[in-house]
Amino acid sequence: SGGRGLVYKISGSKSSVLFESPYEEIRAIDLDAQGNIYLTTSGQPSKPVAAATSSAASVQTKSETDVSIVVSASQIEVAGSETGSSRASDTKAGQVSGAIFQVRPEGLSRKLWSSSDEMPFSLIFDKSRERIIFATGNQGRLYAVNKNGEYELLTQEIPEQLYALYELNGQFYLLGNNPAFFGRLLPEGNFSGSYLSSVLEAGGVSVWGRISWEADLPAGSTVQIQSRSGNTGEPDETWSDWSPPYARPDEKILSPAGRYLQLKVSLKAQSGQKFPAVQRLLVFYQQLNLEPVIDRLEVLPANQVYLKPPDQEEVILGLDRASNEGTGKKEEGSFFINPKKTERQGFRTVTWEATDGNGDRLNFKVYIRSDKDQNWRLMAEELTDKVLSFDTRNYPDGTYLIKVEASDLPANPPGTDRKAEKISRPLVIDNSLPEVKNFTAVKSGAGLEVSFLAEDKYSYLEEVKCLIRPDDWQLVFPVDGLCDSTSENFKFSLNLKTGSDNLLVIRLKDSFGNIGVYQYSF
Repeated sequence: SGGRGLVYKISGSKSSVLFESPYEEIRAIDLDAQGNIYLTTSGQPSKPVAAATSSAASVQTKSETDVSIVVSASQIEVAGSETGSSRASDTKAGQVSGAIFQVRPEGLSRKLWSSSDEMPFSLIFDKSRERIIFATGNQGRLYAVNKNGEYELLTQEIPEQLYALYELNGQFYLLGNNPAFFGRLLPEGNFSGSYLSSVLEAGGVSVWGRISWEADLPAGSTVQIQSRSGNTGEPDETWSDWSPPYARPDEKILSPAGRYLQLKVSLKAQSGQKFPAVQRLLVFYQQLNLEPVIDRLEVLPANQVYLKPPDQEEVILGLDRASNEGTGKKEEGSFFINPKKTERQGFRTVTWEATDGNGDRLNFKVYIRSDKDQNWRLMAEELTDKVLSFDTRNYPDGTYLIKVEASDLPANPPGTDRKAEKISRPLVIDNSLPEVKNFTAVKSGAGLEVSFLAEDKYSYLEEVKCLIRPDDWQLVFPVDGLCDSTSENFKFSLNLKTGSDNLLVIRLKDSFGNIGVYQYSF
C-alpha cells in the first residue's frame, strides 16, 4: 500500500501487516523459491534509514572514501530508438529516495540497497543468477543486487526513469520514459566498460604521487586507469589530456600538478559472466607548500597583559624567559579563548593572527630592534601561542620595532618550510620617571606660590598632583590647562591651613604609568 508503506498478508478473510516500510510507498513485489519477498519502496522516509552496504558497487549511493567499480555481464538492446549509451551521471537528480528490502516468510526484514537521490520503480527476481534486478529514476539506471546486499550497476540509459521490468521466456524487457524507451536485457553481456570518477579536489595545487587499487580479477580480465588534472572545478580545455593507462597498482601518476584530478577506469573481460571489480582506489598527493600569512600584528598599550587561567597562581601568558623571574617553568599549551586582561607595570604585550593556506601547524619567532639599530635581536622562538609579553625594564628607554616570523616547519621537512614576517608599528619603551625642574615656592601669609617645569624624556605627562598634609592629594593643571606633552609649566597657589605640615609633595605620572615624586620643605 501507499501512504504508510505497508505489506499485508491475507489468509482467508483475515489480513495482517507483514512489513512496515520506513518509506511512503511499496511500488513493486517479487518472490524467490524459498518464499522470501523482495520489494521496492520509495518516497520521503518517515523514519531514519540506515545506509545499505555493498562490496561490489559501481555507483555509490552514499559518501565513502573508497570507490567500488564493477562492469556487469549485461547489455541493453534498444527497440525503436538509437542504441542507449551511458549518460553523464553528474546531472542533478530530483529530490527522490528509496530502498530495496528483503522480507522473510516469518516477517524478518533487512535492507539490501538504498539511495537518497534515486527512486526504485520495478524489480524482478532473476532465478538463474539468484539476484534482484531493479530499475530506478531519475538517472535511468538498472541495478542488480544479491541476497548479501552486494549490488552493481548493469546499465545507465538516456531516459530519466526506467520504470517497468518484465520477464518473458527467460528474457528481461525494460520500459523507460523521458524520452520513451523500450529495451531488452541481453544475456551475452558486454566485454568491456568504463567508469568516470567525479572530480577529486586536493584542497590546493598539488603534485601527484602514485595511484594504487585493489581489484578482483577473474582469469583473462584487466583493469586500466587513466588520469587528468586541472585547476578548474569542471574539466575543460585547460585540463591536461588523459594520461597513458596505468596497468599495475602503485604506478606514478603522470598528470601535471593541479588542484583537481579525475580518473577513468577501463575494465575488460574474456567471459561475459566473470568481470573485474575494483574495490578500492587510492591516490597519493602533496599540496604545494604555501607561505603562511600574518594577518594582524598588534602592540597593546603599555602595562597591559593577558593572564593565563590559573591553576594555583596567575601566570602572564606568553611571558618571555628573560622576564620570568619565577621558577623558570616553561609555558605550555595554546592561547586561551577570552583570556583575562589586566595591568602589570613595565610590561608590553604583542599579539598577532596568522593563517596557513595548507592548514599547516605554525610556530613563531619574535625579534626586537631599536630604531637606531639595524640588527634584529631574538626575543623568543618556537612559540605556538600568538602572544608574547615582555618586561620593558630589561631594555633601555627608546623607540623600538617588533618583528614576528611565522614558519610552517612543524608540518614540513627542513628545507621545504615556508616563512612569513610582519613588523609592528614603532613602540616606545619608557621607564624613566618624570622630573620636576626649576622649582620655586614663595610663602606669602597663609598661602604658598608654587611654580616649576615638569618634564619626561619619552612620553607625555598624564597627571600632576600635590599634597600638604593633613589634606588629600589635589590635582593641579599646567599653565596651558592641558597635560599633552613631555614638558609642561605649572604655576599655582596653595592655601595653608592652621596646623598644616611644612612639607609639599608633588607627584607626577606619565602616560606609561611611571611616577616621579618631588618634595619641598618650606
